[in-house]
Amino acid sequence: MKQNKRTAPAELSYYGLYLLDYLRKYHPDKVSDTGLISGREEAAAETFEKARLEGSSTEAAQEEA
Repeated sequence: MKQNKRTAPAELSYYGLYLLDYLRKYHPDKVSDTGLISGREEAAAETFEKARLEGSSTEAAQEEA
């Protein structure tokens, strides 16, 4: 099934969806760059996890991610 640019893939995490929303608003030419989205999504999730393991609050880890 072909995906519409307005619908987000179900497999994206919070970070992927957040980035996709940002790209739709400010960089619509990059919305279809799945490599960019998945790479940044993974990096953000890892950053959040690392910050939490180091003792940061949820809010601080979220901001860092």
